[in-house]
Amino acid sequence: MSHAIYCLNGHYVGLVNPGMHGRATGARLEAAVNADRSEKPARAFCTSCGARTISACESCHTPIDHKFPSQTHNYCAGCGKPFPWTETALQTAAELADELDELNAEDRITLKGTFVDLTADTPRTQLAATRFTRIIKKVTSTAGEALQKIIVDVASETAVKLIKGQ
Repeated sequence: MSHAIYCLNGHYVGLVNPGMHGRATGARLEAAVNADRSEKPARAFCTSCGARTISACESCHTPIDHKFPSQTHNYCAGCGKPFPWTETALQTAAELADELDELNAEDRITLKGTFVDLTADTPRTQLAATRFTRIIKKVTSTAGEALQKIIVDVASETAVKLIKGQ
């Protein structure tokens, strides 16, 4: 089974040869061009944003399973830690929530408390989606739209359906 290469911002870059044991990162990926030409050659940096690429969890070195180019995993299957793109999205969303002038302090705290629960399908996902949707409706600024996009990009499939009302 091939393993995926993503940049630190979560852009899909390609596939890495499974014989590399998922430990290739950065410049070492350039040396990992697959013998099987049906797979994309590895790249050390993302052509969309210039970020360094990884094919394994930086904490435990578990290879990142290939999903679909348009979908990324949020958490490592080996250690359960969030991938860099998930961490960045959650941090950015929290910073943006602090800038939403339409919300009082309590709503900001409640809103930020939903973010992690929206990234995984757990018993708390529906509660988090309900709270997120209720609070984000109070926001009319473009910052609110940006926040919703950031969260939807890393939200679980269930959370996305609930947030979008499907």
